[in-house]
Amino acid sequence: MINIRCQICGEPIALANPLHLHRPMIGAMFLSPDPHHGFDPPFEPGTEWLGMLCPYCRKRPFITEDEVLTDEGIYKVPEESPVITESVLEEIRKQGELGLKSAKAIYGLYGPNPFDSELETEPSPTSDVYAHDRWEPKACETCGKVIKGAGPMASHMRSHKEPPVNG
Repeated sequence: MINIRCQICGEPIALANPLHLHRPMIGAMFLSPDPHHGFDPPFEPGTEWLGMLCPYCRKRPFITEDEVLTDEGIYKVPEESPVITESVLEEIRKQGELGLKSAKAIYGLYGPNPFDSELETEPSPTSDVYAHDRWEPKACETCGKVIKGAGPMASHMRSHKEPPVNG
């Protein structure tokens, strides 16, 4: 995996597997910059190059559609579509669950997915990389109000507590 940085502000915005980067770039090629702490990927999977925005400076993070900025400098994005060879499959398997999920997201958009047999069809609820459901709206068990997110729900639940009696 390589760290991808915004070419405008220089902030790290994503992780990417160089085996998966090709033109046209789409959002599924870029993973969370910090998957271990539950940060979401920077772009929606189907987002095209022109629609990608840096989460920090809100500018287009790639000046041209054929290169990205990494920690090591500019990486030229190849034009050819992904070719799945046995050596590519082996390299992806070595990267563990993160590499397999990335490959499934990318290659799944281009037709039959060779990774379906190695991954669940749905991400596990404990997955750090694809933990988007933590923002699903939930109804308060006391009053029925719909709240989006665990933090706001905890704050809302405090409103149902009895106020302390001043003596």
